[in-house]
Amino acid sequence: MASHPLFQALAAGLLSWLSVSLGAALIFTRRSFSRRAMDCLLGAAGGMMLAAAFFGLLRPALELAAHLERLAFLPIVAGLLCGAAFLWLLDRVLPHIHVLQDTTEGISTQWRRSVLLVTAMALHHIPEGLAIGVSYGAAGAESMAALGTGAG
Repeated sequence: MASHPLFQALAAGLLSWLSVSLGAALIFTRRSFSRRAMDCLLGAAGGMMLAAAFFGLLRPALELAAHLERLAFLPIVAGLLCGAAFLWLLDRVLPHIHVLQDTTEGISTQWRRSVLLVTAMALHHIPEGLAIGVSYGAAGAESMAALGTGAG
């Protein structure tokens, strides 16, 4: 029996959150990581995010735009550029902190360090949340578990 789509979207988001949280819990297993280990972990995370972006968003978009034939790439490129511009603008305007460099970015504010850290995390998770929502809406309810697991 199918649940309400809002509940299914919430479940997909929670599944993604749970898997990301469990993956991030690795940080509690050691007191410090070598620079080489951090580079490897960050490279692996970047590769997974790139694969998730392609297989979860770009490839399905290309399939949906296939009827445009030779111009099928245009709406995808336009959407990608608009999304990148939006995130760049948020990065420039939203006050947030980069912990490793101990620098703040965005408009000048008197917010506490903890609030700046939370805004940095929110800024990072906006694209993930949008990707989950768009993919879920396009794929339908039958792929909720796969989508949540893939995003995680």
